Amino acid sequence: MKKKIAVFASGAGSNFQNLVQELNQAETSGEIVLLICNKSKAGALKKAAQLKIPALVIRRKDFQNQISYEDKIQSELIKRQIDLIVLSGYLQLLPESVISRYQNRVINIHPALLPAFGGKGFYGDYVHQAVLESGVKISGISIHFVNSEYDKGRIILQKCVEIENEETIESLRQKIHTLEYYWFPKALKWLSEERIVVKDERVLVYDKSADFGN
Repeated sequence: MKKKIAVFASGAGSNFQNLVQELNQAETSGEIVLLICNKSKAGALKKAAQLKIPALVIRRKDFQNQISYEDKIQSELIKRQIDLIVLSGYLQLLPESVISRYQNRVINIHPALLPAFGGKGFYGDYVHQAVLESGVKISGISIHFVNSEYDKGRIILQKCVEIENEETIESLRQKIHTLEYYWFPKALKWLSEERIVVKDERVLVYDKSADFGN
């Protein structure tokens, strides 16, 4: 039986759309069955409608307190029997109760090489601007597990690109998107196939034929 995946997003949803399309085309044991947004005008909602993926808007400000807000998220995940969670441009912390329930089953993608250029406020073009202003010669993506701090979870995979002399925010953004669209679906596929394992505080990615008992 395929693992059921929920995606949390705040923005345009290009990565969300790519994940759905790539998983649909590949032989995988995971399926995206739910989108949750914290913004009612997020472009991801339109993409979910086009892709016929159920979508919900769950905003903290719509609830009287934090407990009722977290209960709403939990109840929707449980009702849909969600196995894995993906954060795709989700610009707020996931509640601690959700992280605890789905320990090592929540992943995020960040448009830089963590631990550099991460943390609160580092998202989208703000990251690329900081990278260029720093003078570093490479950037890239980091796919990582999610914990209670922004961009501090264990790293699963990193891929890099060179920064050219004439690099701009726009050109770097495009390079990073290319990496994201290729590697994020792969990482989600590996997670759904239980090929990603946390062992002795390290994240290991195994081949399908690997013996997980060793």
